[in-house]
Amino acid sequence: MTFHTKFCAFSFPVRRPEGSIGSTSIYESFFSSVGIVVLIKPPRSEMVSGSTGVIIGNSGFSDIGNAVADTAGEAILAPSNKLEHWALGPVYSSEREFSEKKLVAGFRRAPGLLDNQGNDFERMKPQYEGRDVSDCVRVKDFRAKDDGEADEIEAFRTALYSSQEKVLLVDTGSYILTGTVTVPAESMIVSETWPQLLASGS
Repeated sequence: MTFHTKFCAFSFPVRRPEGSIGSTSIYESFFSSVGIVVLIKPPRSEMVSGSTGVIIGNSGFSDIGNAVADTAGEAILAPSNKLEHWALGPVYSSEREFSEKKLVAGFRRAPGLLDNQGNDFERMKPQYEGRDVSDCVRVKDFRAKDDGEADEIEAFRTALYSSQEKVLLVDTGSYILTGTVTVPAESMIVSETWPQLLASGS
């Protein structure tokens, strides 16, 4: 994703006495002709201080003022041609550590997740637009109730294994699953807006 803007790409200050809010993760982006990429209030290391966490990974810059700056006028991260992985805010391993304006040591992206250019691998979600309506089956066809109360584990298992070479539609609703659901290879699954699969049991 490429951004071209004269002033600020992302601004996180809020007009509250307790400080800033939220966090942002920026990956696989390129910023050009930007005054400030990320603007935040001055960061604080204390817990529950309201500081904004910032993570920038595998991103590039050209003709920018500062990559990260605060509202007090301090440049927190100067521009560079490319940034592999940088973090400001709490970093958790065995203990809580506050990362102040530095690269995160030891961070490596798994090679299997990268394309030939070293960027995160991605592909478009399949649309199955060439399939006939008769090639689609619904989870409800296998007696799923989607009421958030009944145990739907057997309905889901049956639907997954009975819909091979077809497109399985998961209807909007809440589905209680009390066991492991194994998705067969080459399954084709789509859904309506926001179905909830809820794990239950011990």
